[in-house]
Amino acid sequence: MKRRKSVAKGSQICINYYLPNWRSIIIGIVLIIMGGSTFFIGYVPNDSFKENFSAMILYFKDVFRFLISLFMLLLRLAFIIEGFLLLSSNEKIIRARTDKKGLYFKRIEKKTGSTWALAELDPLVFVPYIQIVNIRIIESN
Repeated sequence: MKRRKSVAKGSQICINYYLPNWRSIIIGIVLIIMGGSTFFIGYVPNDSFKENFSAMILYFKDVFRFLISLFMLLLRLAFIIEGFLLLSSNEKIIRARTDKKGLYFKRIEKKTGSTWALAELDPLVFVPYIQIVNIRIIESN
């Protein structure tokens, strides 16, 4: 984890611990590639622009296929936007913080994949130094 000192309110010094930049950069690039590469599904070089647009972006000939293509378009755009957000905020994802009062950390419990991915949105949990009695590091995969 990366460590950086910062001055908070009232000249109180706190140390922030961030996720490594390379993890955010790799995940952001993968999401952008996933979103961008799926735009070319359905491309046929010999077809006209209108037919390729219909096959790749939105299908206008049938209501059911239009709804499916609209959902896929939103999914592709969500991948691309999330990738750019990760790349732009790769140095801002705080995992832990210490100050004079205590320790703030992200509580990441065993969860399913979708809830574990959203654990970064949870607020930091505060523990005063007085309550910290026994700290152990448990090695895991």
